[in-house]
Amino acid sequence: MQHKWLWIIRHGHAANSLDIPDFERPLTQQGQERALVIGRGIRSTTGAPEFVLTSSAPRATATAKLLAGESRAVIKEQEHLYMASVDTLLAATWSIPSDIRAAIVVGHNPGVSHLANLLAGQTEYRLPPLGAVCFEVKTPWEDLGSCELRVNRFVNPNADVP
Repeated sequence: MQHKWLWIIRHGHAANSLDIPDFERPLTQQGQERALVIGRGIRSTTGAPEFVLTSSAPRATATAKLLAGESRAVIKEQEHLYMASVDTLLAATWSIPSDIRAAIVVGHNPGVSHLANLLAGQTEYRLPPLGAVCFEVKTPWEDLGSCELRVNRFVNPNADVP
């Protein structure tokens, strides 16, 4: 089986306001700009994403769209991924169509950090906004979580880009 790529990414930096419910917080200008940069890096590293699973929270969907850029990625918004547990996020990855070679999951902490740690078999990752872990996947999507995956790249957006 040819290898595939899975990016686990925390949404970009969101506005902090007491006037806006948490679910509705938008990306800041900085969050938008960094998402574009990270998206270009992803496309140059593993190719254009074909499928993006994202929380339906505005900051996550905006991040997903900016990461996908001009690619023809299918972006699937799922309300239940907002503040989802690691188990919910893992189950969502099983729904990635089998013909997809490059996929992204955009979500919220602590769930996305826990998912990255579960897939890597370690507890090292605490993803900052737009933090990303790229995994090389050699199993069917529905088998994710049954064995450790090789980490291809960790992106700390405060230090580097992919």
